[in-house]
Amino acid sequence: MFPALAVTLDHAPVQPAWLLIAVVLATALGGTAATVAAAYARTTDGAAVVALPIFAALFFGGVWATFVPLGEITWRMRATGGGALTELVRIGWEGPSDGTGFLTAATAAGPSLVVLLALTGALAVAGTRTFRWNPRD
Repeated sequence: MFPALAVTLDHAPVQPAWLLIAVVLATALGGTAATVAAAYARTTDGAAVVALPIFAALFFGGVWATFVPLGEITWRMRATGGGALTELVRIGWEGPSDGTGFLTAATAAGPSLVVLLALTGALAVAGTRTFRWNPRD
């Protein structure tokens, strides 16, 4: 998706490492959320219904954070998970490009990293405590 967006916008990401970090954290967050959803669902269709509030919060939080300037993303937006991911992607795409840019971007991305790691950790703990593997014969 990122190469297609770079061609469309005629603008490459300034800090591509932050895009990679966002993808890794989004994958970890989605996997742990799916594990928690699977623990409370009896069927695969039920898992989709159980996961809907989690993924709706991620989606709408990301959309919410898209419509504000990068420096004005609040803790409420980040707390949805989607806002934090959106902030990381925007830092990677629009961040500073000078030699100290990565450290400046790391300072700006700190709150989002904390939120994403905390959400992933909380969901991982909840998933390991509630998930039971029940193989079918």
